[in-house]
Formats: sequence, structure tokens, C-alpha cells
Amino acid sequence: MGALGLLAACNEEVGRIATARRQYLDTARRATAVGDARGAFAQERATALAAQVPKLTVRATLAAGETLRCDGENSEPFEIDPGTHEIVLAAAAGVRWRGEVTLARGEQKTIDAAASQPRPESPASSGPGPRSALPADSAANRSVQRTLGWIGVGVGGAGIAVGAVVGGVVLARQSALEEDDQGCPDACTDAGAVDDYNRLRIVSGAAFIGGAVVAAAGAVLLITAPRPAPSVAVGVRASHRGTALGFSGAF
Repeated sequence: MGALGLLAACNEEVGRIATARRQYLDTARRATAVGDARGAFAQERATALAAQVPKLTVRATLAAGETLRCDGENSEPFEIDPGTHEIVLAAAAGVRWRGEVTLARGEQKTIDAAASQPRPESPASSGPGPRSALPADSAANRSVQRTLGWIGVGVGGAGIAVGAVVGGVVLARQSALEEDDQGCPDACTDAGAVDDYNRLRIVSGAAFIGGAVVAAAGAVLLITAPRPAPSVAVGVRASHRGTALGFSGAF
């Protein structure tokens, strides 16, 4: 739950506010279910982002078995991150219509699929060349998210290392106190030494736990960074020697 909240904060920082809002809401639900006070903050951030999230409505007449999706999601109206997104009207036989739309922060847009100019796709003819599964803005967000992920893993690892080193100092200090005073560390006569010992314990625990949380958040960012999907182009070529079917793509 803590890692999900940190991931939401990272996505909010890089401008993926729709993604961040969904993660804040998920964090709030989980926290409320177990009585965690962090749920109130997550709900507050989700409410604050609600008016800034772009919303897209697509008008289209769907035949039986057809679906309308935006970046693979089919819950309309679409609440999406600012940037360029792909709209696909698909049926069991294949894609019937495909288009792109760009929305800014807080923008609400309605498009008419029938009135737009689709990119026709015909499986029997030479298909379009390979195309990236990620628009430019999504690729940029992926790069930022992976960068933040590696930073989180690095900073978290450093925190764990500091916690471990300070923990070793704590153990050494405890042994020294026990040798000097048999009542230590619970009932030492040297109050100053006990205060130093307790401060080091707090620093060690905070560094270790904080480092683990930040490293986990970094790992989540790396794991959830969008990846380009394989793309394949199919083409049919006729010549005096016959007909050839060709495949090309990136995997």
C-alpha cells in the first residue's frame, strides 16, 4: 500500500495525472479497509486531481461484437493522461476504425468516429509499415518513469546500506555499554550514553525501512513502465512468378 502511494506521487509528478488518480483511489480504498490514516491523504490527492484529468468521449455506432477502446481500455468516458492516445474500433474480424486524439491537462473532448478520417486497414492488401505501439508522449513518459525507477532503486539501496552500517554501530555501542554497566542498555547509569544509543537505533531503523520502501517503489516503477508491443506488417505481392505473402515487424 505504501509503495502504491509512492508510485501515485511519482506519476503525479511526471504529469500522468489520470494514472496517479486511479492509484490514489486504490490506495485510499486499501487504507480505509485496514484503518490506515494514510487513506485520507490519498483520497484528498485523488479529489484534487479530479478536475485536472482529461476526459474523452467517442461517439460511434457499435455493431454486435464490436468494442471501442482507448489505449486498450474500454471504460467510457475515458479518463486518460495528457498527451496523444490511440482510439480503436474493433470487431471479431479485425480493426474497423483507428484514430488518434491529443488532450491537454483538464481538457474534455468529444469526437465522432464516423465523421473522423480513419486509417483504413485491409488484411488482403499491403498493410501499413510497422508502427510503434507507443505514441511519442507515452514513450517519453516511459523514459521518465524508468529513470525515476532507477533513481528510487539507487536511493533506496543507499538507505538500506546506511541503515545496515548504523545498525552495526548500534550493536557495537550496545556491547560497549553492557561491558561498562551490567544494567545496560535498559537501566544504564550513564544517561548520555543511553541517549546516543537510542538515537542511533532510530536512525538505523528509519534508514533501513525508508530505504526499503523507496527501493520497492523504484522497482514498481520499473516493472510497470509501458513497453512497446510487437508490431507486425503483412503484405501480399503479385508477380509473373506467382503470389508471395510477406511478414515484417519488430519483436
